[in-house]
Amino acid sequence: MKKILMLLTFAAMLCFGQNAGQDIWQLEQECDNKNYESCFSLGIIYRDGMEVEQDSKKAVKYYEKSAEISKKACDSGSAQSCDHLSILYYSGYGVKKDYKKSAELLKKACDGKYANSCIYLSNLYNYGIGVKQDSKKAVEYYEKGLEYHKKACDSGNAKNCYALAFLYRKGQEVEQDISQAKKYYNKACNLGDQASCSIYEKLNN
Repeated sequence: MKKILMLLTFAAMLCFGQNAGQDIWQLEQECDNKNYESCFSLGIIYRDGMEVEQDSKKAVKYYEKSAEISKKACDSGSAQSCDHLSILYYSGYGVKKDYKKSAELLKKACDGKYANSCIYLSNLYNYGIGVKQDSKKAVEYYEKGLEYHKKACDSGNAKNCYALAFLYRKGQEVEQDISQAKKYYNKACNLGDQASCSIYEKLNN
């Protein structure tokens, strides 16, 4: 359970991290233009009172808007949107908490070759959350996730390289391998991901 929560927190950080540093006005503009990640980031900002007065009602409003937008995109075939919506259902942000629905959305996103979703779904099967516990399926989905991450990383996607580095560094369902973590952090860094550059530097000190 702890691993699942850590992975979902990692996913939320990735989503929020993409918008870090943007001012609230810009995020609101993007949210109004149906960017569900910006709506989600605003929810976090108002929930935690980050440079604004804490406002739980506004936080809920933005979470609900994020859920509404991502649902429409997911229904239209966006695997990444299904992945985002699955996290909302798992956490109960903007929608009623529903582990089964979260698992269904993860499968849809994984079938669309969205790597993170395969990894999260693997953990749900491993712990029997929202699905019947099945260690064979857990391994199957994890291997799919690694495969999709590696293909995307090799194609020049920094986010996927970062995700691989995180998995190897933390030993998430794979044997911890710091040399592999360094390899992928370095690759992500060379692709322009500054967070990866910082972590790579720390791992080499």
